[in-house]
Amino acid sequence: MIVGVKTHAGTPALSGLYYQAGFDEVGGQLDSWFGSLNVIAGAAPQTVLGHQRIANGILGTTADHTYSSTISLAGNTFSNTKAHYIVGDGGAVVITSGIGPNLGISLSLQAPTPTGTGVFLNPTGIVNAASNAPFTARIAPGELLTLYGSNLASSTQTAGIPFPTSGLGNVHVTIGGLPAAIYYVSPSQISAIVPYEVTPGSIVEIQVTNDMGSSNVVTNYVSATAPGVFTQNQNGTGYGAIEHLGIGNSLAPAGSVVSDANPAMPGETLAVYLTGLGAVSPAITDGAPGPSGPLSYATNTIGVEFSGTTGTNSFAGLAPLYSGLYQLNVTVPAGLTAGPNFLQISGPDSSMSYLLIPIAAAPANSGTANAGLRAPVQ
Repeated sequence: MIVGVKTHAGTPALSGLYYQAGFDEVGGQLDSWFGSLNVIAGAAPQTVLGHQRIANGILGTTADHTYSSTISLAGNTFSNTKAHYIVGDGGAVVITSGIGPNLGISLSLQAPTPTGTGVFLNPTGIVNAASNAPFTARIAPGELLTLYGSNLASSTQTAGIPFPTSGLGNVHVTIGGLPAAIYYVSPSQISAIVPYEVTPGSIVEIQVTNDMGSSNVVTNYVSATAPGVFTQNQNGTGYGAIEHLGIGNSLAPAGSVVSDANPAMPGETLAVYLTGLGAVSPAITDGAPGPSGPLSYATNTIGVEFSGTTGTNSFAGLAPLYSGLYQLNVTVPAGLTAGPNFLQISGPDSSMSYLLIPIAAAPANSGTANAGLRAPVQ
């Protein structure tokens, strides 16, 4: 197979949303995939937030994966340890070829910007409210979504807890024909929770209705999980919204944010705030806050890794007293390289590895600073 793009002078503008398709061969296994890629405009290196829906040709299964990387073009090319990129004139086309043993090829085409009249729901603008995972990512029961468009509301309003399912400012959202609990509305953006009653594996219709009428219908696939961690810069990249719990080898105050000044220590337990962990038990009403006693646990198995090393998950469920928010308590494993590490969270049919967490060097005394048990932060 021979593929290529037209040569040109200078560095092309690489930005915006891209449609993707490709296949990979890793460890003797062939996977095909499609997805979307969001390249954040700016000076090099540029941040890339991407999504792939991967089809395993041997097992006959599919899984979602959200990831991030950086690209720093030299002319119209870029390479890292896994792949070589070549960008077409104007940045309209990107071809990626794998570097062994990560073999494969993909094609990315710059997407047009959808527009519409009246109450308009952007078909590419329904995203995970925490990760901003591009629109091809599936949605999950209980997930907090951000919906973008135009004429979505006549004014800006924010709901209190519990979030209403009967509309906010006479704005209503239905997902799979069910009323969604709404947190926030504005003319160009809505935040709403996927009803717990939607069925994983199904295809649902999403629509907005307000005083001006009903929007176009946008369809999306439903999965059991779609984990997305809130990030400190609020755009789905960089450091996550993660707090010290004061448990284990913690040297930072409980409730303080994990940062370069207060990095996570091997052996300490952290609270990760996210959405998209799916069904919970005991179940709650849509829009209701997470209970503080008994706690409401995610029914799906949730795994955590730090740059490929498994962490211990001691709680995965709804954050007490908050609506639309999940909490994951995880203990940092030993043996990590000091500095920024990728945090990967996975469910039975999805995974994410788009954010970083700063890790400190292992303490000279590895004894436990606080071995007491503690409930999730409320």
